[in-house]
Amino acid sequence: LVLPSPEELKYKVLVRGIKRPTPTTIVKLWRDEKDDDKSLVDPQSQLIQKRLGDLFVYLQNVPFREYEYAKANYVCYHSPNIAENHFGRAVRDEPACVVQQTAKTLCRLYPSGIRQNSSNPDPILPWNFGVQMVAFSEKSAGVLGSPTGVNFARF
Repeated sequence: LVLPSPEELKYKVLVRGIKRPTPTTIVKLWRDEKDDDKSLVDPQSQLIQKRLGDLFVYLQNVPFREYEYAKANYVCYHSPNIAENHFGRAVRDEPACVVQQTAKTLCRLYPSGIRQNSSNPDPILPWNFGVQMVAFSEKSAGVLGSPTGVNFARF
């Protein structure tokens, strides 16, 4: 299994998502011994959910892990998430490993949880280390010189 090239992905919408447990797993989790054999989820809904899930979970969200773990366990459709503060530590401690991982997977950086004012991280350092997606809050969009302004200027 191989992802399309960046050229083939131009003008496409990339969808990232969490792989949901199968309906069978859900039913097993919620079934009581007294329950009869009727499914807890409508079969039509199960079918639609499966078809949509198969179609749209193009990239599966996974946590950003050390490079050796990622190399052994992540496949081409895994898309690691990394928090801004964790990224800073990873870049400081193992910059080559960050570059190796971003070269093999589509990585996403999200703002630190301590950002209470909807400010955005500066995307330039993550971009320089190969992070392809930097999440922004649109609340500060349109401000020249802001991280969203830098994003707008670049793309």
